[in-house]
Amino acid sequence: VTAYSKLHKSSVAVRTGKVQVIKDNIINTLFPSQKVIIDKDLDAVRVSQIKTSNIATWKEGKLTLSHSDADELIFRIEQHFNVAITMQPDLLNDINFSAAFEKGTTLKNTLDVVADIYGVHYTIKNNSVTLYK
Repeated sequence: VTAYSKLHKSSVAVRTGKVQVIKDNIINTLFPSQKVIIDKDLDAVRVSQIKTSNIATWKEGKLTLSHSDADELIFRIEQHFNVAITMQPDLLNDINFSAAFEKGTTLKNTLDVVADIYGVHYTIKNNSVTLYK
């Protein structure tokens, strides 16, 4: 389950068993290898197939992102590395980021990947990161 007030999407993924998610009196029953994403901004629900090996990789110290928008990408990096990230407005609009970073991957290496893919730059000062064009 991913449900943070800072993010406009919440999700539930199923590795074993089944889960029911109810939104607006509509019941979605999820089975293994399925994930539901609830987009609060669009008031939309989407069910998709996923790899169960990507569920709960954070327990192993990994950072795994699957079809993440800018809000989720930034939030998850902040959470994983205990940093605060600021960026220019509209810097990473309409992205769809997927990557798996192994345990021990540094903040610098993670940001290098983001910078290379999206043509952005960054600075790190103490526990603060700034992303810019």
